[in-house]
Amino acid sequence: MRLVRKKHKKSRQLVCGMDVSALAGILLVLVVIVLLTIPPPPHGVTTALPRVAHAIQARNAGRDNAIIVTVMRAEDVFFRNDKSQTSELPARIDECLKKGAEKRIYIRADARVRYHVIREILDGVYSAGVENVTFLVDERKSQSGIR
Repeated sequence: MRLVRKKHKKSRQLVCGMDVSALAGILLVLVVIVLLTIPPPPHGVTTALPRVAHAIQARNAGRDNAIIVTVMRAEDVFFRNDKSQTSELPARIDECLKKGAEKRIYIRADARVRYHVIREILDGVYSAGVENVTFLVDERKSQSGIR
């Protein structure tokens, strides 16, 4: 018996293609790193602050343990980043003071908020025993020739 071997023609075509699985893995890792390193906005909520001519910089307002009460135009009150009621403020302020926060309250109120809302917040702050209150404002850019 004789074995006959057939010769197969091997195709000599080049296989051109790029393996994108490694590239996709690297891109996924970069996206995760970018999302984790983007800092959150300062204290979560923003308002249209009143503008004054001669503002004094409040450097301690940017600290992590600063007690900031934000009042929105629709009269929503936020204690730090959490929506709160004005009746809850004294208890929440006491809790922060026991943790070692500065005995100063920073109020970031929208320029169009009615005064009675601010008055309720101030009553809550004073009932918590804090007398140092700072209102956060934006500095108005002076026009040339007007002082």
